[in-house]
Amino acid sequence: MQEAFGLLATLLLTGYGESKIKQSRSFTILTDNFGVKTRHTITLRAGDSAGLPNQREPIVLLALLKLSLIGDQCSALRSPADAVRRLLGWEESEETDGAIATAIRKYFNVCYTRTDDITYTFPERSERLTGMYRLLRHCEFGSDSIRRRQRFDPSLDNFHRQ
Repeated sequence: MQEAFGLLATLLLTGYGESKIKQSRSFTILTDNFGVKTRHTITLRAGDSAGLPNQREPIVLLALLKLSLIGDQCSALRSPADAVRRLLGWEESEETDGAIATAIRKYFNVCYTRTDDITYTFPERSERLTGMYRLLRHCEFGSDSIRRRQRFDPSLDNFHRQ
């Protein structure tokens, strides 16, 4: 998959199939922009006692991203559990709804920290730029006797900018 979608897919799918609970993960990549090599370190930190997303939870994120980018969704989904279930072909059950809600909660609580360090090219300079990001900026869950209300609103706009 990395050949087709690059490091972003690797980052978004991190934890897929893993059963061990982790509170943080780090990735380091080196870029070369016209001779200026920069080391980029991306650290994911869990803000949830259940740890970072794992097992099949990264697939839920990819489904949410796909759903938010198609049609007239305007980046918000009114009923993400139903939409994710349909997109992924998962059965309708309390267990599946719970798994989707847990995945959304975990991603809502994950903090992504990116540090750009140019000391690779300029060892005499100690300049670093650090940014903190969240993929999800808004998430509501609720239910009443008439209908279930859920909303998912992704925010990827600042994460991939340099």
